[in-house]
Amino acid sequence: MESHIVKPPETVDRQPAQEYMSGDLFCEAEYRIVKLRVTFLLLLCAVYCGAQAATGNIRGTVSDSTGALLPNCSVNIANVSTGFTRTVKTNERGDFNAPSIPVGVYNVTVELTGFQKTALSGVELQVDQTATLPIELKPGPINERVDVQATAPLLET
Repeated sequence: MESHIVKPPETVDRQPAQEYMSGDLFCEAEYRIVKLRVTFLLLLCAVYCGAQAATGNIRGTVSDSTGALLPNCSVNIANVSTGFTRTVKTNERGDFNAPSIPVGVYNVTVELTGFQKTALSGVELQVDQTATLPIELKPGPINERVDVQATAPLLET
């Protein structure tokens, strides 16, 4: 068998580590890394700041005059100046939540069959604010009509 002998590469005149670390080459490389990091951080901040929006939340609980919570109410939230609207429903506990609503002044209307429509006007929402609205619905008029038709049975003679 033939054996291959690997010869070490020719020796190169290398600088000692301390000279290399304090030399111009190291400073230039370090400067480039710092420059890249600062650029990355500035871009990251620009993206984060651009993602910020002027919004808030409107939430509340709907109950009747006895304090019973009312599920499945329709809650309409309308911006007075822009016309922006959002409609949400109350859950089984009578709670509603409308997140990420643009700031402004709102009219909030709540409806449920068998109750009077209730409207709150001038609800002002500011940046990062959560407006909590306790809303009470009053019983409304019952407009049900029951039609009964009776026919007389035919008599046999």
